[in-house]
Amino acid sequence: MLLKKKINKGMSVFLAVAMLVGGTTFSANAANKAITIPTKSNYKHVSIIGNNRADTSNIIVSNSKETNNYILVNQYDGLSYALMNSANAAKTGAYILPVNKNNIPKEQQYFSASDESLINIKVSGNSSSFDQSFLNNDLGVYSSVEKNIINDISKASVDNLNKNFSNAKTVFIVNGDKGLADAMSIAPVSYRDKAPILFTTKDGNTINGYSKKSGVNYVVVGGNKVVSDSLVKKYGATRLEGRTRYETNKAVLDRYYPNRDIAYFTNGDTLVDALSSVHMTKDQGIVLVNHKKNHNLISNIDTYQIGGVEGYDFKYKNENGKLAGVSKVSAKKKTPVNNASTKDKVYKHKINMDNVTGTYALKTTKNMNILLDALRNRKEIVNLSPELLSREYDKIRSSHTDLSILILPAGNKSAIIYNYFGDDVDLDDYFKTLDVYKAEIKRALSEMNLNCSNYEMIRQINRYICENYSYKVIHGMPIDMIKNYEGQCMHYAFLFNNMCAAVGIDMDYVEGSTTEGDHAWNRAEFDGHTYYFDITWNDPLGSQNTFREDYLWLESNPHGEIYRVY
Repeated sequence: MLLKKKINKGMSVFLAVAMLVGGTTFSANAANKAITIPTKSNYKHVSIIGNNRADTSNIIVSNSKETNNYILVNQYDGLSYALMNSANAAKTGAYILPVNKNNIPKEQQYFSASDESLINIKVSGNSSSFDQSFLNNDLGVYSSVEKNIINDISKASVDNLNKNFSNAKTVFIVNGDKGLADAMSIAPVSYRDKAPILFTTKDGNTINGYSKKSGVNYVVVGGNKVVSDSLVKKYGATRLEGRTRYETNKAVLDRYYPNRDIAYFTNGDTLVDALSSVHMTKDQGIVLVNHKKNHNLISNIDTYQIGGVEGYDFKYKNENGKLAGVSKVSAKKKTPVNNASTKDKVYKHKINMDNVTGTYALKTTKNMNILLDALRNRKEIVNLSPELLSREYDKIRSSHTDLSILILPAGNKSAIIYNYFGDDVDLDDYFKTLDVYKAEIKRALSEMNLNCSNYEMIRQINRYICENYSYKVIHGMPIDMIKNYEGQCMHYAFLFNNMCAAVGIDMDYVEGSTTEGDHAWNRAEFDGHTYYFDITWNDPLGSQNTFREDYLWLESNPHGEIYRVY
């Protein structure tokens, strides 16, 4: 056991113990000056420091108790909204996650590997915090998304209180513009006691749209330069203050955590690394430090550093003059959820056109798209060997049988492609057709019910193809099926393959034989079982006008010999 004292301190100590494994790296601005803190040899020290704020958050969340609830805030200008949601996080068992304006940071690997069909999201910020496409499209894959977008942070905090904490007995009041460090100091208490934070207007004189309620204990955090004496008097509030944010931080710790035996601390100048830490620090509070301030609050005590202090490295020297060791924490891995490999589980399918190449080369879409992009723009390809390009080219031949490519080696890891083609081949026309083909796939899928099982998703795709396309021997490229909405088995199987790929379903393209000659169909594996699909044979012919599902989800190959599987 690494902690010197009691281990029954709830989530904060549970997390701390759980995180004393592995290692992590310091930020890009590596420490170059040492800050020596006195410590006795029986105290332990841990650093929770990622490469950036999102990485630090990922370390914290991945080593915490698993949850399906997350509150998303903008990691660059969402600090006030994160702090406002401290009590909400406790109420719903959520973690606060700092994200980008238009995406989930790649560092948030643990969250990204969650089962989207089970995750509940609350988005909190102002109108410039998130792109609309991110809110409306990217987050649409999650089970439930609540959007709380309001520009006035004071009004936002009042709305939050009225909606979620109307019966709160304690309410904290902080300046909504100049008091964010004070709000960070009180945030662990807000989480612990489920006591909401109200933000004042910028001048510190008013809380926008809120009137004093009887029976409520109001506590102002910060001095009269940020929250006016008149407002304190108006609400009959007590004040916790110091001359600086660091003295106010100490006042909060002395009031609410007088018997601390663990010091969680973070950079008091930037604060952002502690965005996701309120659930971890609720029982011990958080110490704000910089390279000069509040070092006495982290001496001779177990410490957990959350994020770095730019340009400085904290070191601990014990009574023997020896440097104490610091354990560095790494993020835990989470196996990504692959709902696409299940048959009956209902989840929200996400349309990703990057998975679509218009060929059967769907299992190497990254390299295939590099090749297609180089062909489209007649440009050099780097970091792909000539041998790899040759293999990818063999796959694209199915989409353009008349296209020839000359690959010239240019070192071990690059190649230059030149394309030349016959009189009847137009490369520009090929890409125009490909763009129309992909656009039609996206349009068709967008009109389907995406919140469904793979069983139902495939039924919808089968119905769409059978109702909108007709069988006709046209030869040509697979994507030529889009020109007149007709084609033969190859075109049906390719289209089915690409539409499945667009919603994340891994489908094989199969070439083989039937009693009537060569044929193309599909197969895939779900829940460890192989199933076969033949959309061509489901499409009605002649006077028939009702599509079939006879050749969906077949547990054995419905045809003869299989020549090739792509």
